[in-house]
Amino acid sequence: MIVPMKRVSLVTIADDRSAALKELRDLGLMHIVVPPAQIDTAEALREQKALLERIQTIVPPPAKGKTLPAVTVDGDTAVDEALKLAEEIVSLADERAQLMDERDRLQRDSERMQPWGPFSPEKVRELASRGIHIVPFEGTPERIEEISGSFEYILTVKKTKTLQRIVAVHHGESLPVLAGNLAPVNLPETGQEMITRRIAEVVQEIGTIDRTLQDHAAKQPLLAAALEQLNHDLEFARVAATMGSSESLSWLSGYIPHDRLEPLREQARQSGWGLVIEDPKADEPVPTELRNPRPIRIIKPVFDLLGTVPGYREMDISFFFL
Repeated sequence: MIVPMKRVSLVTIADDRSAALKELRDLGLMHIVVPPAQIDTAEALREQKALLERIQTIVPPPAKGKTLPAVTVDGDTAVDEALKLAEEIVSLADERAQLMDERDRLQRDSERMQPWGPFSPEKVRELASRGIHIVPFEGTPERIEEISGSFEYILTVKKTKTLQRIVAVHHGESLPVLAGNLAPVNLPETGQEMITRRIAEVVQEIGTIDRTLQDHAAKQPLLAAALEQLNHDLEFARVAATMGSSESLSWLSGYIPHDRLEPLREQARQSGWGLVIEDPKADEPVPTELRNPRPIRIIKPVFDLLGTVPGYREMDISFFFL
């Protein structure tokens, strides 16, 4: 029968790593991996995790019915690639937010300009440099009447019982002193035509960014794999923090039969290791250990001769050879 395995990882003082490897092999740990990287601090890992979780909310979900490509990397490689992707997406998201703000501001400017028709602030400034001041006012008819005498010419844009809009004209080096306290209307720096054109450009730029982000929907599995690794690393960091050592730490990982966990736990207590025990993931290359009853063990030389060992998740066919 194929023995169920557990994935185990431990944190040890770097100088004790060689001794730990020997003890682990004696305990039956298989496929031992010795990563070259040191354990990151929990704070750095949490920051990376928060960043990737933010990216998951920015990147839209894939189109309905679309099959996402399989992730070709995992572990620290997945984290590194996901963090590079995050830099690009954060930049796109920031640019999109700025464009959205600009679009909203332009739409407010457009609404402010609409009541005045094809009014060109650029031409108003040009005329002002020649001593011809064109000034828009808005208020009740009574208040408009108060300031009307200060100008040579008044053009009424709109007038009702409660509201009057005018364009007042004055010829001189500066604006006249107003008889009332009604302030001119503060119109946008650009006219309606230019505002409309710029809104169209901004909307197009936002659409380009949205399409780029939609293309990145295919990277959702990568983000998920990276977050899974970061959660794993955070568990390591938590275990490392419980060791109470100021010396450099490293970690080892491998697989062990489930019935050898207690000796491993006891060794970890005696050696002062931090220990993490997990079930293997579905796509992990878990090593196979066969243990058959005595009557079936006679088939082992056949497997050895053929170089055939069933995979961890395959059916054990030893019995069928008898």
